[in-house]
Amino acid sequence: MVATFKYKELPGKKGSNHKCPAIEVIFQGKSKFAQKIVALIDSGADLSVIPLDLAKFLNVDLSMNESISHGIGGKVKSKRSKIKVSVNGDRRKYTFEIPIEVILEGNPPVILGRQGFFDKFEITLIEAEQKIKLKKYSKRKY
Repeated sequence: MVATFKYKELPGKKGSNHKCPAIEVIFQGKSKFAQKIVALIDSGADLSVIPLDLAKFLNVDLSMNESISHGIGGKVKSKRSKIKVSVNGDRRKYTFEIPIEVILEGNPPVILGRQGFFDKFEITLIEAEQKIKLKKYSKRKY
């Protein structure tokens, strides 16, 4: 089954909004709270990323050693952890745990990266229609 999502409008750097490949997901850490959030789908990101404030709200385990993450914005302090993510498709709900980088500085966008997310789906971006298609990945036997 394929779940189809429309691009979401997100704020740009100069205050203007633009549509980009993003979907609404639900994150849950160790707390009883879950948070619905719009996350960018980024094939250039090795790992998924969340800001520190969100990690604290969801009581994400931050006991790991601090490290430095490198991205398009340069170097930032981070901690690696994991979080439960749920994606509500057209008629199905997919829930699984993914590794994340919690960014300790600034207010980065929430990003769904390749490790732990992309490997769960066949992902198709249709830029001309501003749509995202997610199909649950299953290894085919030929």
